[in-house]
Amino acid sequence: MEDLTITGFPHSANIDACSLRVEPAFIFNGLMDALQSFKIKSICCENCILLDQLLEVVGSSSHDELTDMEISSPYATGHLAHPYFATIFHSLVTFKVNVREMRIEVDILTSLKRLEILEAHHLRLPSYLLDTNLPLVRTLKHMKIKLVSVQWMAGRIFPNMEKCAIIRPLCPETLTPGGGVGLPICTQFTYDDHIIDVLPNFHIPKLDTLTVRNGAWNKGRGSMQLATVWSGMVGQVTPLKPRVLHLDMQCYDQYLINALGVLPGLEELYLGVVRPDGLGRTSFDALEAEIGRGSHSPSATYAFSLCPNLKTFGIRYHRWIRHGERDEITPLLHRMIETRQKVGAPQQSVKFWAAKVTLDEQAVELCQPTEVFCSVP
Repeated sequence: MEDLTITGFPHSANIDACSLRVEPAFIFNGLMDALQSFKIKSICCENCILLDQLLEVVGSSSHDELTDMEISSPYATGHLAHPYFATIFHSLVTFKVNVREMRIEVDILTSLKRLEILEAHHLRLPSYLLDTNLPLVRTLKHMKIKLVSVQWMAGRIFPNMEKCAIIRPLCPETLTPGGGVGLPICTQFTYDDHIIDVLPNFHIPKLDTLTVRNGAWNKGRGSMQLATVWSGMVGQVTPLKPRVLHLDMQCYDQYLINALGVLPGLEELYLGVVRPDGLGRTSFDALEAEIGRGSHSPSATYAFSLCPNLKTFGIRYHRWIRHGERDEITPLLHRMIETRQKVGAPQQSVKFWAAKVTLDEQAVELCQPTEVFCSVP
């Protein structure tokens, strides 16, 4: 057998009812040395005899061919994390674990010697000293973790990490300036948490696409969080400078303007806004091409204030204009398109989503590209 996927187990009482003294209802005949993929896609009962038998057989088999594992059972995860079964993780290239809740810590990271793809949700890890050998640090290419400690990342360099997503991390305070994280070839990075002030401690020189979601519940708190990442202040830690930025958070206009002011190379900007009044006229005005003073040449009367290389702009509202409310946003977007067109660098796309759940293909496109310019209604 090369592939084994478990979608559910019968209850022990049902197994017993089908068993005879001379012939059990289920039996695993021998080891599974040829296993390449092993997946448990259900939580499973902890008192299931059949599950215990299966874990013993798989755990005791040869694991030289096992490269793909997916576990949704906290009980199975804890069972296989026992040092006796450590070799089950040695050859894994892909490891996905979604256990929702774990009562015990599992030391798995030290056993992952070839891992390239890690997706973990609610995996409970112990604390690791900086000199602890974690082979996956050198092999990981793609990682997505949610509600998992990032303490083990502090002070380490991930030379092969290309794509990284960290959602609601545990122990983010360990990522201090002295314990930063090096991602020298990473091009796509996502950070989603109500506190984002640790972002400057990630060193991502080749960053292309950055997604930042911040659950701060008011503009004041969100603004202070944003300022810790991109304040534009002299002497600040070299900020993350993506080509594409997805930013979903509440903040005051001036703090957003300050952040965009230190990202002149930005080509695509997508903003997430709670309500139509979540972003004021000041922000939209700053994204327009400004009317210059003292110039009579039509080609020189406009100049960029922010994001001179911006080609694509999108804004997603969690809640759009309600019945009876006045739409003051769409005219501002049209004005941005018009002024940028006049400096010979028109937008390629300007769109908005009217609700958080609106599908990408349902976005309203305001900028209809022609061969050269956008048409402005």
